[in-house]
Amino acid sequence: MKTPFTFGKIALDKDFTDREKETIRLVQNFTSLTHTILISPRR
Repeated sequence: MKTPFTFGKIALDKDFTDREKETIRLVQNFTSLTHTILISPRR
């Protein structure tokens, strides 16, 4: 069975869908040179 998750490369297009708020927040952090860590539950 093929995994539905993307590992080891940048998540683009269909792998990063419906995350407009998160994308805006990340871009704001990157352009203002704010250190950013992404944390999620282990699955």
